[in-house]
Amino acid sequence: MLPPPVSCQPWLGLAIVSYVVCAVALSMHGFLRRSAPASESRRETIVGWMRAELAALEPGLERLGLSPLALTYSQLGFSALAGLAYAWGAIFIGGWCVLVSGILDLLDGSLARRTGRVSRRGAFLDSVSDRYAECVTFVGLGIFFGTAWMVFVVAFGLFGSLMVSYTRARAEGLGVECGGGLMQRGERYVLLSLSSFLSVAANHLWCSSSHVVLIASLIFMAVSTNLTAVSRARSVSSALRDEDRR
Repeated sequence: MLPPPVSCQPWLGLAIVSYVVCAVALSMHGFLRRSAPASESRRETIVGWMRAELAALEPGLERLGLSPLALTYSQLGFSALAGLAYAWGAIFIGGWCVLVSGILDLLDGSLARRTGRVSRRGAFLDSVSDRYAECVTFVGLGIFFGTAWMVFVVAFGLFGSLMVSYTRARAEGLGVECGGGLMQRGERYVLLSLSSFLSVAANHLWCSSSHVVLIASLIFMAVSTNLTAVSRARSVSSALRDEDRR
């Protein structure tokens, strides 16, 4: 169930909004200055820019002797912390844990490539860890909201998120390229973390405990993930049908 209204601090809400706006503005400034090949999609350009920005952390991680698998397990740990934070109503902390988890999700693969530790075992464990990470985070959100209709929204969002990943994995297992879509894993990390921050800010600004911003983002995520999964399924089905006709 949602907690009862708490004392609001409008200045804190304004500070959170200002921080998010400044962080996004600085990020966009760096992104817009990056030149990208014309053949890249918008998402590939964004992911490439993010990997380039995070690459500065890789030498330090390598000096610490951290393995890519350690980052994979750390990502799962932060996702579990996010689930616990959401379940306890600590939405702001949950958002930070989701953001850190997303950063680690990018770093484990890039560190594996940097150190020459790319392996099928690592890729498999990374995929399994990602699925558990999403599950524990969504379970925490379901516990926090508690009401039947929001549990349905959270469950539908989790189902869509898992299906987005499953359709790609199953397609690639059949030798068909499968990608694209509005709400892939990276977008889910960004949407959930930012909406958590802004939801807390809105509650302080409006002296409310409704978390309407987070609720709206979860509804959007539930719809868009399932649309992405269906779109991928149709695309793969069409490609397989064409192959069968040859």
